[in-house]
Amino acid sequence: MTAHWESQLDAICQKHASYQSFMSPLLGRLNELIAQAVTVVPSSLQGLPSKPVKRRRKRSAGTGTRSRKATSSKRKQSA
Repeated sequence: MTAHWESQLDAICQKHASYQSFMSPLLGRLNELIAQAVTVVPSSLQGLPSKPVKRRRKRSAGTGTRSRKATSSKRKQSA
């Protein structure tokens, strides 16, 4: 496939072929693959949740509003 594309691209460089004649079949095949990917779920992905799980962001050190001492005393109270 790559050798064929290189041949076509060389022909475009030498003005023996058009860009559109190169891209049109590629875009058509790409649209087919996308349509297939939307309708067919691979068996390895079946059973996964359809919506992505929202992940909580980790706060980097020093960005919280409480001081370290206030946080540790809060933990002691709840224990």
